[in-house]
Amino acid sequence: RVPADMGTEAEAEYWRLLGEVAQKQQQEALALGAFRRLLEMQDAKARDFDEVINLLIRSDRGEAARVSLRAWHQFHDPRHLSQALYMLEDLNEWSHAGQQIDRALADTKTAGLLLQQPAFLHAAALYYQHVGQARKALELLQKGLALDGGSTLMRQSLLWLLIDTQNAALLAPMLAQAEPAWAQDPEMHDALAAAYMALSRPAVALQRYLRPHLQENGDDFLWMMSYAD
Repeated sequence: RVPADMGTEAEAEYWRLLGEVAQKQQQEALALGAFRRLLEMQDAKARDFDEVINLLIRSDRGEAARVSLRAWHQFHDPRHLSQALYMLEDLNEWSHAGQQIDRALADTKTAGLLLQQPAFLHAAALYYQHVGQARKALELLQKGLALDGGSTLMRQSLLWLLIDTQNAALLAPMLAQAEPAWAQDPEMHDALAAAYMALSRPAVALQRYLRPHLQENGDDFLWMMSYAD
């Protein structure tokens, strides 16, 4: 219980400290309640929203997405919008994700900021791919990869987009250019194997990317089915 004569700033620090202590003691319900109180105060900071989001992700991703959107509208930090989009997409709330993307990109200044953020570009590309706008998804992924060339997630998404849309005209030259570097990342091997399968070159997929991982995936039924195919 907060003393009646406690000032606003002191009250904010009280709830923040309570939330931090409760987290250290693994009392998540108490921590969540404390940080929720902070969000209703004028002194709430972005990190207070982050605490609520991180706690909710494990129990209620829908509400976590809503809190992320609140944080985006209040602090205009692109990471909150990107985080919300990923969660909405995971929940199959594609329409809601699309509304948020359209609303954000409708403002020229905001669009200029977001289109320089790899995470937003990736999340938006997933949406456009889902709704059948492959060309727009491709444009965003290419831009994202130009900004963050080392992103495994961006590389994988770009390959899978070209595979799913059967875009051999772009897939083949991309492999010729990027494969030497991308092949060094084991996380890329499944996508690279699928790319060669899409180009009707299963022998390359087997030799370079599937057989080296056969033993470690022996208990993975879906992986073994793909290998058998």
